[in-house]
Amino acid sequence: MNAGALFLPLGSGFGYACGAIAVKRAMGSGFSGRRVNLACNGVMALAFQALWFFPAPHVPLLVLFKPCLCGLLFFLGQVMTFRAIATGEVSVATPLLGTKVILVAFFSVFVIGRPLPGSWWFASGLASIGIILVSWSPGTPRRHAAKAVAWSLGAA
Repeated sequence: MNAGALFLPLGSGFGYACGAIAVKRAMGSGFSGRRVNLACNGVMALAFQALWFFPAPHVPLLVLFKPCLCGLLFFLGQVMTFRAIATGEVSVATPLLGTKVILVAFFSVFVIGRPLPGSWWFASGLASIGIILVSWSPGTPRRHAAKAVAWSLGAA
C-alpha cells in the first residue's frame, strides 16, 4: 500500500473538518446559510468549468434525468449540511455526517442488490462505533443536539 492511500483520506477528512469550521464561523459572523451555500456552489461551478474541454461520449436525452436527480440530491444534502452546522455544534454535526459509509453499505445491498464482503461490513461497523464515540458529548443541550442530529442524518 502506498502513502497516498493512507494520506488522501486523512487529508480530505482534515480538509472537511476545516471547511465545516469555516462555514460555522461564516454563519456566526452574520452570513446566512443561503449566502454561504451560494458561495460554495459558485466556487464548485468555477472549479468544474474545465471539464467542458474533455471529450465525453454521446448521452441519450432519455437518461439526462439521472445526473439532474443526482445534482438535486447533492444540493439538498448540502442545504441540510449547512442547516446541521448552523443549528448545532460542528463537533456534533460533522461526525454524524460520516454515517454515509453505513448508508452506502445498506444501499449497495438493498437498492443495487450486490452483496458486500464481510470486511466492508466490519469497516462500516467500526465507522459506526467511531461516530458514536466522537459525537457523544454529555454537555451539549439536547434541543440543539437533536436538531443537529436530524439535519446531519438527512444530509448523509
